[in-house]
Amino acid sequence: MQPGAYMSVTYGGREEIKYKGDFKAINEFLSIKSDAFGSIESEWLPRVNYIHGNDSFTALIHANDSITDLHLKYLVKHANELPDWYARFESKRLQFLDAHWKLNSLMYRKRMLGKTDSVSDRFLAETISGLPVNDMSMLGNNRYMHFLGSFAQSKISDTDSLRFDCYIGTQLEMNLCSSKEFHYYDSLLNTTYQSLIRKIDLEIKEALDFDDDSEMNLLKDSKQVIINSQRHWIKQRDYNVKIWAEIYKGGSMMPLVVNVQATRDTRQRIDFLKQLLDHYRLH
Repeated sequence: MQPGAYMSVTYGGREEIKYKGDFKAINEFLSIKSDAFGSIESEWLPRVNYIHGNDSFTALIHANDSITDLHLKYLVKHANELPDWYARFESKRLQFLDAHWKLNSLMYRKRMLGKTDSVSDRFLAETISGLPVNDMSMLGNNRYMHFLGSFAQSKISDTDSLRFDCYIGTQLEMNLCSSKEFHYYDSLLNTTYQSLIRKIDLEIKEALDFDDDSEMNLLKDSKQVIINSQRHWIKQRDYNVKIWAEIYKGGSMMPLVVNVQATRDTRQRIDFLKQLLDHYRLH
């Protein structure tokens, strides 16, 4: 919806629905599209059927693309009847839906169906090719939020000790799951940070034992820079989270969005600290 927009629906039976207002063309488009495809679930139900089938993952991806292509062609066919902003939005939404189902299908087949699918190392990059992962214009749209969830899960390597799937269930369940996920990674962040500081302290002690004042002072300076950096990063992460909290203030999705953002930033920081830790381990 848009601020100040007007819309009304008059219902007198399936054949007597009439739309008025700023979204008249959009509602009529969605109505005739539902009739044309035979169901309001035509975007996702056929994909579900393919996931549970015995087809190869390659065949499943092909089917997924074919379904998306059908809906995109239908949109193009009726684009002249729709507001330009909506046609652009709907095209992008369908592309996010397509990417979400590809990523989610791979994870679902592995975790729930026990299937091992061989995919290219560039599968993730190719799947999201051309799609802006951080798309402010799509915030709040359920297809985009589901895409973010699948994207985040795909970024977690198979060596991670804990997996979360916080995009199924009720909103409350997703909120609670995402909170647990954030606290897990926040704890992992602290563990990684403390390991890094301990490693540098050992290096400082070793330099002291060898009377290497130059190396010892260099390590002390590096340690202080890392400590200051960590303190600054934590403040910046909290500020970023507050922005999302303000955007979704009062909404049931607010905890989920906030936790997802905090978790994503935290995992990126963990990767950075691990790189520093590997650096000192090599010395």
